[in-house]
Amino acid sequence: MPRKIGLLTLLTWLRRLRPTPDWSDAMATRDWLLKLLLIIAEQAADTETLFDDKLLFIAHRVVDNKATWAKFHALVLDLIANQLSPTMIIGAYTDLAFEANVDPEDYRQLIAAVIAVVE
Repeated sequence: MPRKIGLLTLLTWLRRLRPTPDWSDAMATRDWLLKLLLIIAEQAADTETLFDDKLLFIAHRVVDNKATWAKFHALVLDLIANQLSPTMIIGAYTDLAFEANVDPEDYRQLIAAVIAVVE
């Protein structure tokens, strides 16, 4: 049975994520995403599924690497601006999987999760 999240916990998360960054500022966006990943990791530790752990591992590999971060930040900006369709985005950024040394299919799942959040 999924664990219920209390209002106090939710408000704590929101406080930790405030303010949201200026998305065009790569470093501010990276810092914010690292905070978000920390919150997600805290929750993922309490789940039985390994899928969330895998996505967190991939996200950290992409965000922590300066070269892949620059391309991933461009992906975030493209998503916000709706300049590419989700299918085009997945194809355009598949090379990040290789640069981050992660399985391309796992990376596609991460991108699909990001798209789901942004849409």
